[in-house]
Amino acid sequence: MRTNNALRAHTALHHGAPTRVLALILTILCLVTIAGTARATSYVMVTDEDLTASAGRIVVGKVTGIDQGSNGGYHTDYAVRIQRVLKGEDPGPAVMLRVLGGEGLDGDELEVIGAPRFTVGEEAIFFLDDAQDGTYQLHQYLLGAFRRVEQDGGAVALRNLEEAEEVRLPGQRARSEANVARDFEGFAEWLTASGAGFEMEPEYFIRQPEAGVARVESAYTMIGNGTARWFEFDRG
Repeated sequence: MRTNNALRAHTALHHGAPTRVLALILTILCLVTIAGTARATSYVMVTDEDLTASAGRIVVGKVTGIDQGSNGGYHTDYAVRIQRVLKGEDPGPAVMLRVLGGEGLDGDELEVIGAPRFTVGEEAIFFLDDAQDGTYQLHQYLLGAFRRVEQDGGAVALRNLEEAEEVRLPGQRARSEANVARDFEGFAEWLTASGAGFEMEPEYFIRQPEAGVARVESAYTMIGNGTARWFEFDRG
């Protein structure tokens, strides 16, 4: 939901944002509206091979609970019951997945347009990073979750990128994986093999039309050495 006093990312950054929030913003390399130019979170697509190689853990899990406002920060916590471990050490029977964005103890809300959101009972393949505080974060943010969706012919793995927009860096070629469904079990099998160091052809793609893609043409506000962008939220 959106409140009248919803927090803006630029406000948090300019007034002593917690280090973990800034680090996550830098990590996901996403932007949300710059001077009214864009209206969605933007991302740079990575291949399944790169995503798998860089993720610490990959699991199949089911969301069993959701918590906002009681964790002391502007996050949403999802209790995830682990069903299968596809890569990495077994984290135990359940983990707490923390996603940036949500209502704080003061009633203010940090809204990240396009942030991953889940419902109780939803199953997904989660690419996880250990936050070293008892919680986990999605590896590569919105790119690190593939929901299980039942369709004719079986279950497919889908990212939810409806409120996000792919951005291609200068000279970067289009990634064919951006808006392609994956056979859920075929993808899980490939992830298990790849995570164990075995080479296996990715034969799990289910082709569908590619959505519109935006190229990087406008000027962004850069951080540090220019490899990351900070973002602010829709003023509407």
